[in-house]
Amino acid sequence: MATVSSTIVRNLAKRKAVKKGAAPRSATSVSVDDSSKRRKVTSSTKSQEVLEESDKIDEGADLRPHFEVEVGLLEEQCRAKAREKMVAVMDDEFKKFARALRNVQLGFQDRSMELEKRISQLEGEKNQLEGNLTRERAKSEAEVERLVTASAISWNNLAKKLYQLRYRKAEIMAFSEGKYEEL
Repeated sequence: MATVSSTIVRNLAKRKAVKKGAAPRSATSVSVDDSSKRRKVTSSTKSQEVLEESDKIDEGADLRPHFEVEVGLLEEQCRAKAREKMVAVMDDEFKKFARALRNVQLGFQDRSMELEKRISQLEGEKNQLEGNLTRERAKSEAEVERLVTASAISWNNLAKKLYQLRYRKAEIMAFSEGKYEEL
């Protein structure tokens, strides 16, 4: 990279060449960029600006205000580019977030569908168990009725037998005492 003094010398040489007529004013200056080996063409207005700055330097003019304005403009351009990049980055991040949120939403929808399916399945099982319970309850109630009836019948039969046994006991006692009468 050229130092400031060598750049000034080069610019002075170009200015003198233009003044002598060696190169027409409409011609463009060409510089070679070492990194890409492409020719960089500078417009004649840019060359003219460089020559004017070089003239001012020769005359000893104070270029600080001019460069401060340029620096201010460049800073503003850099800020604008940074804002654009920030907006682009934020836009990309927002899109990533939106995609992630959409994936989460789809995941929740899938999970919700699975849960609804499971709820439906459990409700079916519940209905089936309620039907089984109703049938078992009806069977149990019928069995209870049957057992109550059987118990009542058995109780009646037992009461009859006991009554008969008492009668016989009375007969046996009467016979043993010698007071037996035939009925």
